[in-house]
Amino acid sequence: MLQTLSIDSKTNLLWSEGELPAKDDLPLGIRHYYDRFTKSPVYIKGTTMDEMSWYKVYDITTLQINISHSNLISIDLSETKELVNLRSIIIENNPLGELDLSGLTENINIQEISLAHNSLTSIDLSPLDSLVSLAHLRLSSNNLSEIKLKSIKKNLNLQYLDLDENNFKEIDLKPLEKLNLKGLKLGENSIEEIDLKPLSNSNLLTLELSGNNLEKIDLNPLSSCSELEKIELNNNKFKEIDLAPLGFCQKLQRLDFRENEIQEVTLNPLINCNNLQQVDFDNHVALYWEGELISQEVMPVGLKRLYDRIWKKQVD
Repeated sequence: MLQTLSIDSKTNLLWSEGELPAKDDLPLGIRHYYDRFTKSPVYIKGTTMDEMSWYKVYDITTLQINISHSNLISIDLSETKELVNLRSIIIENNPLGELDLSGLTENINIQEISLAHNSLTSIDLSPLDSLVSLAHLRLSSNNLSEIKLKSIKKNLNLQYLDLDENNFKEIDLKPLEKLNLKGLKLGENSIEEIDLKPLSNSNLLTLELSGNNLEKIDLNPLSSCSELEKIELNNNKFKEIDLAPLGFCQKLQRLDFRENEIQEVTLNPLINCNNLQQVDFDNHVALYWEGELISQEVMPVGLKRLYDRIWKKQVD
């Protein structure tokens, strides 16, 4: 017996169990949807937590697949090759422990893949190296402890990579050095050390490394990132930070160093960062300018200009 769970008037019909029905078995009210798929339907199949068979039907003109909040433990993507116009695939908020991406190798027009908020413990990205248009890859909020980024080193148009909220202790960024990355998110992991050299001379706009176990970091590679606007290094274990390399990032808008073990910092290098809007340190951090402890009453003219632009707290 047909059990209809949901109907998306734009793209699909969804059944919870049994074979996909013949048109005559459908209620009159939804037969006109079925007509859209009789010539060339594309079936995406899966299994739910309660081991029920799951189907989603797409027309070959489909631009986006969105399979989210569906309680799925498995999804078969082998038929997606028929969706020649596919631009985006979003599979989020499912209890998926693994996912085979090999069915996507022929979908060369895909620009976005989001697999966030699942339970992935591993992922093979090698099937994606043929996706020349891929610009956004999101794998945040999973259980990944390692990932081979060399599998995507041929994705030269990749602009945003989101690996937030996983279990990485280390990560090799070298495969990213030839990519056109604009955003790299590695926050809320357990990363203990990281080499930023592969990011030098890139068009990076945003770097997020908050919520890790970093005790030190060499920011020198970022001095050649002329487009850089935001850096988040809060909630780590830094005892000191050298801002000198960031003085070359004249488009810099925001810096966040809160929730570290930093006791003092010299602000001179930031004086030429004319686009700065916000710089955040913990309130107890001693701020220095040309070797002198800063107070609001006695402040160098150059720093006063910086302070008036960005500072959000009182400095005693």
